[in-house]
Amino acid sequence: MLAIIGGTGFYSWPLLHEMMELQVQTPYGSACYSEGKHQGRPFIFLPRHGALHSLAPHEINYRANIYALQKAGVSKILAVHSVGALTTALSPGELVMVDDFIDFSFCRKSSFFQEGERVEHTDMCGAYDQAFIQEIAACAHVAGVDLKVGGVYFCTHGPRFETPAEVRMMGQLGGTVVGMTGYPEVALAKEAGMAYASLCVVTNLGAGLSEPLDFAQITQVREKCQSEVLKILNVVAQRIP
Repeated sequence: MLAIIGGTGFYSWPLLHEMMELQVQTPYGSACYSEGKHQGRPFIFLPRHGALHSLAPHEINYRANIYALQKAGVSKILAVHSVGALTTALSPGELVMVDDFIDFSFCRKSSFFQEGERVEHTDMCGAYDQAFIQEIAACAHVAGVDLKVGGVYFCTHGPRFETPAEVRMMGQLGGTVVGMTGYPEVALAKEAGMAYASLCVVTNLGAGLSEPLDFAQITQVREKCQSEVLKILNVVAQRIP
């Protein structure tokens, strides 16, 4: 089964019908998601921040979410993230599929193998599933949506935005885009043996790369991109088994 995890500004998937909201108890706490159908096929949609955007990035129960999706029979996760660009080679409104990450968050429950459980060191090469990424890219092509493939997701703790000095550092370390929710979600999915891909919506240039952030403009860019993201998701629902 395929699951969509929606980020900031993406709180529903209108394509799905017969929606049923479920609250699932896991060993790591509760998780809430919706099951629905498209052309008779089941899908899951999980709003990462909650339906009302009530959870800050560091407050999200990533382990409960991934565990619940795995137990529901999900084998592939397409995660949607709103991000800032760490380079002027990207512009607000562009869509990017990243293929690696750098984590600068802290104190997050980032593994299923901790708290006295068995120790296991999971290889993070291919944390973003390359075959799945190519499937999404093909769907974007069919949908007529421009999608860049390749880049490094730099995860910060949040909820504050980054300083200009931090943005310069992230760019020098190889980051392409910056967000607050990409980790540990991607690592947990890899631990759970699920194919994971991240569709990043560039809403703004990082601090210091442009004029000071204008939240009204960021919202406008996100809303404009929402239709493009939905075009991709609708083709994904039809083409990816």
